[in-house]
Amino acid sequence: MRAIAQVRNTYILAEHPGGIWLVEQHVADERALFEALTDLWQVAPLLEPFPLDHLPAPAAATLGQWGLELEPFGPHTYLVRSLPQVLHHRGDRVEILRELSGAEDWPTMQATLACRCAVRNGVPLDLATLQSILDRWQNCRHRHTCPHGRPICLNLEDGTLARFFRRNWLVNAQHRPNGNSNQKG
Repeated sequence: MRAIAQVRNTYILAEHPGGIWLVEQHVADERALFEALTDLWQVAPLLEPFPLDHLPAPAAATLGQWGLELEPFGPHTYLVRSLPQVLHHRGDRVEILRELSGAEDWPTMQATLACRCAVRNGVPLDLATLQSILDRWQNCRHRHTCPHGRPICLNLEDGTLARFFRRNWLVNAQHRPNGNSNQKG
């Protein structure tokens, strides 16, 4: 599968041997991140801990369940000493931690984390990044939906395209001797 272009800063137009796919960049990246998180959960210590204010004790306990190290640092304030590896360099990690503190179970927490860390729709990406998303997504075990159940791609097979354009032949090397088609346009 080869990334051809980004459409509306949201979709990856990809070519494959049987046709073209339109892949939503966010949900494809989300699926790849989710499977990476479920395969290898990594919580790492921070070089510089940071405070997390206005966090109720039950929410702090929930974050502790996910393996994060929190140290009481005043009333409803905790010093965050470790984070999931994917959050180490994120500027919005405080907001993400607040959201994760409300997750009721392990899969929900990991799906939320993957969603929040996946590339956003509306963000322009270069072809190398688009290809990287496609490659990681293609290696997933469950490629049809994101962890929340949303579809990831629209598949347009060569036969579907040919029928739509009322063609009775497919454009490929077998039907184009010497690079020229015998069929009229």
